[in-house]
Amino acid sequence: MSKASISKKLAKHKRKIAKPQENHFFKPSEKIPFDVQMGKPIAAGGEDGMEVHEARGNHFDMISPAKTPALVKKMKECIETQFSE
Repeated sequence: MSKASISKKLAKHKRKIAKPQENHFFKPSEKIPFDVQMGKPIAAGGEDGMEVHEARGNHFDMISPAKTPALVKKMKECIETQFSE
């Protein structure tokens, strides 16, 4: 996809306001002591219409090279769904 077509597509959707059910949260599947320090966890069903997705790994390695492809694929699906007509 060319830069011009991406810009055109973004301009087309620029005025669209995301609805609460279109908000996505990617939470790690593995729990570590860091999670306990963070306090209240996000519920599996989300809050205020937020859609929660589980990402492989913990807070620190969920964006590692081995786990990133699956995370990127799911994020791309969410973006495409949000902006599909």
